[in-house]
Amino acid sequence: MPRSVLAFLMMLALAVPASAQVPAPVQATQVAPGTDTPLNDDLRSVMSPDLRGPTGFRQVYALRDSSGNTKYMRGNGGLYMVYDRGAYVGYGGRYYQLTPPGATYYIGSGSLQQAMGTAPTGPRRGVDLTAKDVPQALGPGMVAGANRSGSQQTSTVTPARPQGTAQVAVVGSKDPVATGGGVMLLPLARLTEGGWPTSIDVQLDDGRTLQALVAVLENVADPRRTSWTRALQLAALTPMAAWSSQDAPDQVGQVIALLETPIGFRGGLTLGASTLQPRWMEMQERGGQGVAAFVPFALDTPDLGAPNEWFRAALMARAQGKAPPEPSGTPADALFARHVAYLWIAALDRLERADAALADRARALVTGVARGRSPQGRDLSIAAWLADEELEGQLLDLMLDPSLDDRTMVTQVDGWISTRLAPLAWVESDGGDQVTIGLANPLPQAQAVAIEWLTGASQVEKEVLGANELRFITLARPDPASETASRLAITVGYARSVLTIAPGRFAVVPPGLALRQFLPAASLGEVRTGRLAPVPSGWQTTASLRRSKDGWEVFVEALRPLAARGDVEDLVTVAIGSRPVIEIVVNSRGLATDGLRNAPNGDAPTVLAMDFSDRWRATVRLPASWIGTTPILPLGVQRSCRMTDLQCAGLPPMPWHEGPCMIQADLSTWPK
Repeated sequence: MPRSVLAFLMMLALAVPASAQVPAPVQATQVAPGTDTPLNDDLRSVMSPDLRGPTGFRQVYALRDSSGNTKYMRGNGGLYMVYDRGAYVGYGGRYYQLTPPGATYYIGSGSLQQAMGTAPTGPRRGVDLTAKDVPQALGPGMVAGANRSGSQQTSTVTPARPQGTAQVAVVGSKDPVATGGGVMLLPLARLTEGGWPTSIDVQLDDGRTLQALVAVLENVADPRRTSWTRALQLAALTPMAAWSSQDAPDQVGQVIALLETPIGFRGGLTLGASTLQPRWMEMQERGGQGVAAFVPFALDTPDLGAPNEWFRAALMARAQGKAPPEPSGTPADALFARHVAYLWIAALDRLERADAALADRARALVTGVARGRSPQGRDLSIAAWLADEELEGQLLDLMLDPSLDDRTMVTQVDGWISTRLAPLAWVESDGGDQVTIGLANPLPQAQAVAIEWLTGASQVEKEVLGANELRFITLARPDPASETASRLAITVGYARSVLTIAPGRFAVVPPGLALRQFLPAASLGEVRTGRLAPVPSGWQTTASLRRSKDGWEVFVEALRPLAARGDVEDLVTVAIGSRPVIEIVVNSRGLATDGLRNAPNGDAPTVLAMDFSDRWRATVRLPASWIGTTPILPLGVQRSCRMTDLQCAGLPPMPWHEGPCMIQADLSTWPK
């Protein structure tokens, strides 16, 4: 998704005064973006410049006033913005500068020096702060500007409607990329006091007047249950007319205007105080025969509930020669979804005109699925696209970049794709001497895959993964007795992904084998990025295997809110042994209804349960006949609940898993 938000405020021109004396220049030291916030260490490591935005107001300078206090400044020509603490927002893996709260603007370096006081002259980099004129600093109710005549005057403006509607301007690029018949997204800033408008009239240069919807764009915590294609980040849009928070909209998110552009229009437009000359991208008109059907929450269906993910459904429907389903949510959600989708359509159309085969590969990276059979023999069709907003944004930027001619654009896109061809890869099971991994190829071409253990001596295994193929591959561990993790590399051309493999067996020693906190169900985006979301607070689960005077037992502790106390559908499954696996299902009351499966010889475990206000505990004592004489005990523990995602000890559960993931517990290490 394009990095369309957050650039820099421009001021309205009127008149400014003359002053009698010029103070000494202010000492300014160039510092890294992010230094102006307590989060500077994190911000400096991840901030990336938005190459589509203007360079003004981007570089941060540290200033010292006459009292020795440090302030920060960003400038654009002769306009300076001074503030105490920077403001940033994270979006798509990057951080962007916001207009800091309480920022004061100064026209001309003289007004800046007057506000900061006299400071020693020293080496300076970047903006020249030597004063040529000294207009006054802006005070409350004052509007800044520069009169090009020799004399300057002060003009204090009292807003006619203090509680009325503010004048706004577009921040960022004044020549944004746009698609005729699509939706433009334009970040806004207020130039005057007053409330935000709920809509804005937009004047086209052909004389027509359109209306843009004003909304607040936020990245919010996603309260929805995990599904395979759930978006890592959820874009939330609130129409300004529906804004009810006590917080200022521009302090919570980015205020934007969403404008539907007429089909065939290629001119300029004026919105508020800003005149724009968009760079229009061409889209190939394609008639759709019917509406594409998507099964909600299917493993190969995009996240239809996320406006920032709807573009995948639009691209997939377009490839089928059909129309996409309508975006869900509010009108603002729908406009935002179409904005993203039209940019992708225009970008891929441009690439297709230059190199059709490369366009197919690029499209597959954001919409590709893979098909095969699960380890249990069931047919599977799963999404296997990149699911990484930052990487997908890089690809989109390359395809849309108007500074690149088509030949250069093709070369850069081809090089970018060649380093990201590694198939989707994950650990399916890792208990014992063998490891099973899953590989999913989203591309419409076969891929030659090299698989190599990075720990221990082993040979490279080579596989040919067919077009859009899903395959599960079982590998022998190079050192089955090792109690340390191993690493496995999957390489395709210049692209490589590395999987961490847990030990094949775990020693059980006093006080017991701790299975630690359970992992939640994984989504495609989490598998792709390796960033697994934690279990929601108050729902964590732990378990351990230990030996008591009565034999081996599994102890479980399951946290849950007080409101969920007594829920008999909050279940923990303990799985023991090899096929057929013995399963014991317990809840806060003890053994659940029909909670014993595949028990041999009619033996039954002893289950002790205790219920507390914020958690419940259960102890499952295993019959000696279930353990036998073998020192290795396959063990799996899994929690399921109607109010939260599936959780499992060891590996995160995948949607196609049947039962808990198993580990191998070595009972022989327990003292006799």
